[in-house]
Amino acid sequence: MIDETATTHNDVECEITKKPIDSGARYFSFSKINGDEQKVNLCEAEFMKPSIFDINPLVYYRIKKPLKAGARLPRLDSINFFNESADHGIDFEVAPSVEYQTNEKLIEVTKQMYDEVVENVSKFPPELDPELLY
Repeated sequence: MIDETATTHNDVECEITKKPIDSGARYFSFSKINGDEQKVNLCEAEFMKPSIFDINPLVYYRIKKPLKAGARLPRLDSINFFNESADHGIDFEVAPSVEYQTNEKLIEVTKQMYDEVVENVSKFPPELDPELLY
C-alpha cells in the first residue's frame, strides 16, 4: 500500500517496478474510483508505458521535485474531468462466420457440373488414380 505520509521521491516506490523513485518525475494520482480511494505512484518510465492503471480514467500530478515535509496533495475528483455513466463493462458484438457454412444455392447451381466431373473421372481405370491426383 502507499504510505500517505511519504513526502519525498525516495520514500515512494513505483507501483509497477516496486523500486524507489530516485530520479526523474513522479506521477501521482489520488482519485476516487467506484467509491474507493485509489492512490497510484509511477516513475516516469512506467508512466509512459501501457499498464493496468490505464483501465480507469486517472488524472496524475507530475511531481518534478520532492515535496516538502508534511505536504499534502488534494484528491482529484474524476467527475471534474470525465463524464460519468451508469454503464460499465465491455461491449462487444458477436457475428457468425459464414465461411464454413454449407451454401445450398451454390451446390444447386453447380450440381450438374459436379456430377459430370464425377462421371468422367469414374471412367478412368483405378491404376491411373495417382496420376489424376497430381
